[in-house]
Amino acid sequence: MHQYTWRATYHDGTVINETDGHEWSELDLSKLQYIQIINRLGIVVFNVAVSPEHPPEFFRREVDGVTCVGWPGAYVWILDDGTMALTAVKEVKI
Repeated sequence: MHQYTWRATYHDGTVINETDGHEWSELDLSKLQYIQIINRLGIVVFNVAVSPEHPPEFFRREVDGVTCVGWPGAYVWILDDGTMALTAVKEVKI
């Protein structure tokens, strides 16, 4: 089980949870309104509004208690204690 999972919300209000067995590849990125990162307690720890012009290319890495979720050029690092950092390697719109 992952330390953090994602929840996707479409513009029509449809909500898709990774914890329901969904894969990121199943999502219709053109319909995304929000992406949320949720901890094991079910608390949203990160929320981002999605621009239709710049849909996310999501990925997750978990190494030694650090979770990294991101989009091309922008990353959110989350430690086991909930500490977060947002980094960008170039100017991006997400």
